[in-house]
Amino acid sequence: MKFQKGITKTSGRKKGTPNKSTKQIRSIFEELLNNNVAKIQSDLDEMKPVERMNAIFKLSEFVLPKLTSISGELKTSPMKIIIQDGTDLGAP
Repeated sequence: MKFQKGITKTSGRKKGTPNKSTKQIRSIFEELLNNNVAKIQSDLDEMKPVERMNAIFKLSEFVLPKLTSISGELKTSPMKIIIQDGTDLGAP
């Protein structure tokens, strides 16, 4: 059925719910890493500093969420400020 504007979604996964295969793959990968911590550390110790940092950064993508930058623009209009003694500090 073609998407029609104004009709809400009534079936499928709820927003943010991972599918079963993704959850299963993450679990298997987590177990793989946990069972090989000593070997991973040994491999890291044998690497050159630059290679070690690159490997750590690549591994961190599986643990830490990626951050994205956002940008925005704040628009303001000129403001007239008058001090109580009547001094005019600026006009719009």
